[in-house]
Amino acid sequence: MKELNQKSFVYKTLWISLIIFAIGASISISLEELSAFIAIVSFGILLTKKQLKLKNSIIDIPILLITIGYISSSLIVSPKKINSLQANLNDLWMILLFYVIVFSLSIKQYKKILKILLWVSLFTALYGIWESFTGIDFIKHRVLTKWDKLYFASGFWGLHLTYGGFMAMISVVAFGFALDMKSIKEKNFYHGIAFFTLLASIFSFSRSAIVGVFAGLFFFFIVNIKKTYKIFIIALVILVLVFSFSHSLQDRMHGTFNPNYIHKIWRFQIWVTALNMIKDHPIFGVGANNFSKLYNKYKEPSFDKPPMPHAHNDILNSYLLGGISGVIGYLLLFFFLIFFGLWSLKNSYSFLMIGLIASVVVMFFQGLSQCYFVDAENSWLFWFFSAGIWLYVLENKKHYDVMNHGIDVASEE
Repeated sequence: MKELNQKSFVYKTLWISLIIFAIGASISISLEELSAFIAIVSFGILLTKKQLKLKNSIIDIPILLITIGYISSSLIVSPKKINSLQANLNDLWMILLFYVIVFSLSIKQYKKILKILLWVSLFTALYGIWESFTGIDFIKHRVLTKWDKLYFASGFWGLHLTYGGFMAMISVVAFGFALDMKSIKEKNFYHGIAFFTLLASIFSFSRSAIVGVFAGLFFFFIVNIKKTYKIFIIALVILVLVFSFSHSLQDRMHGTFNPNYIHKIWRFQIWVTALNMIKDHPIFGVGANNFSKLYNKYKEPSFDKPPMPHAHNDILNSYLLGGISGVIGYLLLFFFLIFFGLWSLKNSYSFLMIGLIASVVVMFFQGLSQCYFVDAENSWLFWFFSAGIWLYVLENKKHYDVMNHGIDVASEE
């Protein structure tokens, strides 16, 4: 990092593109991906000029397993290898954002970009809440689907699931940011972002997002009960009030825990079908773009659900797309981010760090009934937050090495 000339044109380009990424993250997937691409290209130029130096760390293991699994699955088992490989690479290239941030930004710089992302997400949340009550989508010029007294909000995107999952992750990070603030004014502002993004997540009517955000808040609660119990209680009160207001939300959440409810049944059909595919393809899975094509072959005869594009479960989907290597890498990735994230708190306690880890918990739990890991908007956000976790992990590892082993970190760099 000390060799990096931050005044160079290439680095400024990288920095500006990450700012644009933060602005576009909750508004436009096109703007988000274009800015990420520019940042990645700038990062590559800095590497070739030897102004940046990559270093191995343990997080490379699950990322490598995922990459190997996805690519080998496409090349070995997919009937249309190039088409399948393109689909998998479209999911994998987002990982590059993780390395761009980890090896080109400091924690202080990361926080500046994160602030912008949170500010814009507040605007998106307010727009989505407005959609929930009015049912009007100005962006796509359409009337939203009504459920009881409210409407399915989708923010600036076309799908309420994507919007709900995104807001769920933002909410827990904003809570962490708020708790780290020293001034009351800043604390209240970021608590406001957390409150409205939590509300937006609930009003999206995405059951997976609601389950995910409360799993993240509960994680927050158990890590530091003393400082966070008020947040958890307030969140529960909000949920109860919204539930009492909307019978449609009651019905949707009721279906999540009722095995006889029709929505639970059709997800069960999809999961059984996915497991049947895995039994027949235990090593390499079936590859990208093949789930819907093989659905009728592997579904139970009594199942009547038409073919779906994916398995509606990130664990099953990672197995289907990347085989045994892909699913092991997926599970290890979440374990490493949570385990080493918590480990780093021993050396430098940060509520933002807890919020970032909680966002990973949100992603995992909401992925139990949807495929958020390969959902572009949510996947970009996941890797952005994961990079924040790893920045803290690497920074605290330096301090740990100096204090316990006498390593001169400055001379190494």
